[in-house]
Amino acid sequence: MTGREWSEKMDDDARLAAAQLIRNRVGWVSLAAAALFAVFGVVFDQGALLALSAACGSAFLWTLLPVRVSRSQSKDDAPTQ
Repeated sequence: MTGREWSEKMDDDARLAAAQLIRNRVGWVSLAAAALFAVFGVVFDQGALLALSAACGSAFLWTLLPVRVSRSQSKDDAPTQ
């Protein structure tokens, strides 16, 4: 492995670690917000708060999707015709 290949691999590893960290934080915040909005929506009988709870819940589900590491990987994943 050349120095350039090693550097690119480290860049991909750092990018993956950063993406996973961001998704982890977004996941916890959106899950907490979903629970908070759900409780307030039920207590105050407000449909808008329940809708916000659903939106935050879907943001949490987004964090469970796999993280793409690089642009080259997205080309490999593209469907062939």
